[in-house]
Amino acid sequence: MNAIAQLLSALPVFAIDADSVAVLDEPHDFREALRAGIRSAKHRICLASLYVGSSETALMDELAAALAANPDLQLSVLVDGFRGTRSNARGESSSTMFATLARRFPGQVQLSLYRSPAAQSTLMSLVPQRFNEVFGLQHIKAYLFDDHVLVSGANLSGDYFTNRQDRYVLFRNSPGLAAYFADLIDRLADISAPPPDEPKALVSDASGRPMRTTARMRRQDLLSHARQTLTDFSESWIARTQLERSQLLALSSPDDPSVSLDTQDQDAGPESSSVRSPDPAPANATLAPTTFATPAIQLGVAGITYDQDTMLSILAHLAASPNTASLTLASGYLNLPEPYRRLLVKCQTPDIRILCSSPEANGFYGSKGVYLELLFVKDFTARNRLAAAAAVASSSSPSLPSSHPAASSETPGFRVMEYTRAGWTWHAKGLWLHETAAENGADTRVSAPYLTAIGSSNFNQRSLYRDVEAQVYVYSTHPRVRDVFQQNLGKLTQDTRPVSLDTLKQRRIPALVKLCARALRTMF
Repeated sequence: MNAIAQLLSALPVFAIDADSVAVLDEPHDFREALRAGIRSAKHRICLASLYVGSSETALMDELAAALAANPDLQLSVLVDGFRGTRSNARGESSSTMFATLARRFPGQVQLSLYRSPAAQSTLMSLVPQRFNEVFGLQHIKAYLFDDHVLVSGANLSGDYFTNRQDRYVLFRNSPGLAAYFADLIDRLADISAPPPDEPKALVSDASGRPMRTTARMRRQDLLSHARQTLTDFSESWIARTQLERSQLLALSSPDDPSVSLDTQDQDAGPESSSVRSPDPAPANATLAPTTFATPAIQLGVAGITYDQDTMLSILAHLAASPNTASLTLASGYLNLPEPYRRLLVKCQTPDIRILCSSPEANGFYGSKGVYLELLFVKDFTARNRLAAAAAVASSSSPSLPSSHPAASSETPGFRVMEYTRAGWTWHAKGLWLHETAAENGADTRVSAPYLTAIGSSNFNQRSLYRDVEAQVYVYSTHPRVRDVFQQNLGKLTQDTRPVSLDTLKQRRIPALVKLCARALRTMF
């Protein structure tokens, strides 16, 4: 645990009250949390999503009611420029819905349409509009209501509220973390530009300020602008959270005199929350926090790799530290990049589980069109490679059992687990890290997770190289926080089943489709 805390200290660090962490299990819980947040907000609502479903009239009505009831309430919305302008049969899109809202409540609504700085090339003019998103998307899913932060991998549309399994963590009364995400949304608005076919005036009217980038800027200039903007953002928050960083390091190294903790230095960062003690503490006592949120952003195409660097550091630590932790990794669309896959199969841990969708629970199952078929195929060819590599690692490494990587749910080792639930699809993603301890020199006991990652990344090629992503790594020594994450993991895995390498190999894929998927691997 100490080494992991050291790795996380390279990121912005926010102390979180353990009683303020709420883990939601079901899509309807997510929808209710959004509704409650909109109703309770007094100062600000910030919504960052890939898109808002054009059929979400109830959500738009709730936002309108909140704005009408409180003229001081500010609504900031960040959606992807490609997906946010994709219209339904009635010509409605995320962009048109929020532009209408902005006209109803002038001065209260800011709409930003993110456009990847990599999407400026000449090649775009040759690609059909529906396929433009392969160049990169706004993929962050974070929803703010005053100082409450709801981090998820779910978008704002009907299936994500009903039968599309995802993850959702609500950080209540967390002003520092809320300020971080509000600032991030604002910075991404600064590097956003309208799509080529979207009137610039529409976006400017909705946001209330001129765009700082334009579609006519050179690609290299846009990349440089994005890199500088997000680097300045990250460095500023790393500097502003020095106090909480000291608290995190003190928590992980309580006996190390080189780690100092000056609880009186309250000017080093945003206001911190302390953990509530079950026993009354003296009025003048300062309680050391036991739960920390460390956000990491990613925009690989612009050289912003905070999340990638964190993941590589965690996997490298596990590869170099035999039998110290158990790892669970979940992805909505499994296509692990080679740096992740190479380290993952080297991890010397007693138990590694990869959670992903079954063919029937994949969001693109049965979809029509070459692009959607490639997305579907890529998901399954990727897990074939991963399972095969795991089999080789298992047979050659003394730290991993020689059993099949997906033998059974009772067999420790490397397992690929597929989600199957009638009428549901899988979109959950994240990471869980557990301590392990040997009993009598043989059996292994796994604790509740002390680290989890929640956010938008699917740990795939797109997440690393094309899309803009944000994750929050939650590190905790508090039993209640660790227990709720363990319970949520149990809820997610109850509908998963181990799948064997033989089963994966039996899923036949046309050679031409596999070839195309390989050639376009960084776009999935």
